[in-house]
Amino acid sequence: MVKFQNIEIVGWFIWWTIRNVEITRQAFEALLAKVGLKYSPKEASNRSSFLKAIARVQGEEKKEGLLLRKIKARGKEYVYGLVDERVDTSEHLHYHHECNMHFFVDTGSMICDNATHRAYQLVLKYYDHYQLTMDSDDVREVIKRMLTDTYAVSVRDRGGIYFVPGKFGEVIEALEKVIAGLGSECYLAMAPQIDEERTKKSIYRAFVEGLKERIEDFRQRLEDNLSDGVRKNAARKNEALVNRLSEYKDMRKEIEFYADALDFQAGSLREELEGLGARLEKKLAE
Repeated sequence: MVKFQNIEIVGWFIWWTIRNVEITRQAFEALLAKVGLKYSPKEASNRSSFLKAIARVQGEEKKEGLLLRKIKARGKEYVYGLVDERVDTSEHLHYHHECNMHFFVDTGSMICDNATHRAYQLVLKYYDHYQLTMDSDDVREVIKRMLTDTYAVSVRDRGGIYFVPGKFGEVIEALEKVIAGLGSECYLAMAPQIDEERTKKSIYRAFVEGLKERIEDFRQRLEDNLSDGVRKNAARKNEALVNRLSEYKDMRKEIEFYADALDFQAGSLREELEGLGARLEKKLAE
């Protein structure tokens, strides 16, 4: 059992406020490294930077007659149509589809049928800026993703307050220092939870409710993957099933961790998840 000032605790409740942040990714990674943390979500930053660039062009350049229209946003590829809006001498609006722009999440690369088109050049410009710069939303997303490695559980329906098991106290303290280094309007607060039965029960309820929702979501996506033989080729379908297997293993690990940490029986949760896992593994072995 973890001790805090000679008091036995089961973990920490944490919450944070992140406001008015603009920091280079390099500086943010330096803050993490200074306290012994490391996190580099390249794929997430690629997607986020691209969507921010799109939003900025749509917002700032729309009045200039430049329109970006989403054609496809599926998995690892985005396709946008670049459209020019014109007004003729009779004050009639005309729209002309100029070209298509493709963005690939994995590599962070873009191609366009007309590389000189003004809208495409603007997207490239803003994309490069957001690849180098993080704002408040980016930092919040990094925090939430890092918390998945600590088996954090949201204890409110709308999030905002999380329970982190006691053994990860040093990680949370390090993260607290990182957030404090972002500016006076940023902080992370942590409160120790004493090892008592009532506390364990409340954390148990939050964990079980959250996990049941994830299992149901997992079940639905697994059914979709298993039945999706028409739209997907065999390789893509197999990749989707491998992703589900990784998800299944993560949830199984969390069940075992919390069952041990909170000393509760997880029989029904195990059975429900194992049934889905067996079906998934059988399909992958075919």
